Amino acid sequence: MLVSPKMLVASSCWVTNSFVMTILVCGQAIEDVNLPQRKILKMILKYMDKMFTVIFVCEMIIKMSAYGFKKYFTDAWCWLDFVIVIVSRYRHTTEA
Repeated sequence: MLVSPKMLVASSCWVTNSFVMTILVCGQAIEDVNLPQRKILKMILKYMDKMFTVIFVCEMIIKMSAYGFKKYFTDAWCWLDFVIVIVSRYRHTTEA
């Protein structure tokens, strides 16, 4: 059976591991209790948060185009990606 290039990218171990690493980095940034006093770090993390949101949007688009819209929403991990993207986009549009 011939597999499409989009499906190869979406199911690649390298792509999956990259997104897992991104999630871990995001989680570590949240754990800093001294963040309010560190203005530069806070600015960097704000920029990185926007960058990670773009990465998650790209992941969602790649997987949605590879799996198809209907099959994309049958996978629980894809639902999690979708919720992360929606919540992140909502937070970015509502913050001052």
